[in-house]
Amino acid sequence: MIVTEDEINIVGDQDSAIHVDPTFGILLSGKTSLSAMPDQISIGGGYWRLNPMLLSCVPSTTPTPIPVLVQSTPELFQNAAATSNACSYLLSNSDAAS
Repeated sequence: MIVTEDEINIVGDQDSAIHVDPTFGILLSGKTSLSAMPDQISIGGGYWRLNPMLLSCVPSTTPTPIPVLVQSTPELFQNAAATSNACSYLLSNSDAAS
């Protein structure tokens, strides 16, 4: 493992490594495994997810193409109403409200 002021490298062997720096971002090299279902993998801040239909059919570009990504709402925003209600409740029942 190498940690400098500008980058971080975690090296397993000559074929597997993680490299993080401000110029190139996060680079993964080697075999990569994601231990989650497609609908649990979000891309682009959570606004896109892998289409779960990819598990049940053969992707094709012939008559009915199957999109790889589907639109989604980030999990942070899915519970925004519950967070707002909790904050309102706390403020209404606190000494700070008076």
